Amino acid sequence: MKGSNLLQDWSTQRDQVLDDPAQALKWMKQSIRIGEYLLAIEIAESLLEKKKDQIDIKTHLEVRQQLALAFARSGFTNKAKTLLDELRASGAVDSETLGLLGSVYKILWGKTPISGEKTNLLKTSRDFYRLGFQNTNATYCGINAATLSIMLDDPETAKSLA
Repeated sequence: MKGSNLLQDWSTQRDQVLDDPAQALKWMKQSIRIGEYLLAIEIAESLLEKKKDQIDIKTHLEVRQQLALAFARSGFTNKAKTLLDELRASGAVDSETLGLLGSVYKILWGKTPISGEKTNLLKTSRDFYRLGFQNTNATYCGINAATLSIMLDDPETAKSLA
């Protein structure tokens, strides 16, 4: 599985890759790493459709998180948000899910022209990052929560996160 040949390799090795959920997850991550988001989406959706009952809980969560990441990076922000909301509703409160939610809300903030709505989206983004930091002490979530707190003119929260 090499970056430049990934799409071609997928077309010839699809069934073999899907037979091993861990292998399919590696392919998804590699696809995302090289910017082949639609391939990552195809792999995830194929895996979830054909092998859903054969995937352990941890891998299932990771596949759905990577699917949300691929959606977000390919411009399907609302699809990513919906998927992440479903994960959170089912009990996923890990730093990856919450950090991705923070990222999605930050993307939505950047796309929204309405001032009041922008502030709410940025606060929601910060709150998801902060929750991810509080739940898991994940540095990535803490840095983002502190940075967004500064952007929201909330230096006290930023200091408490630093």
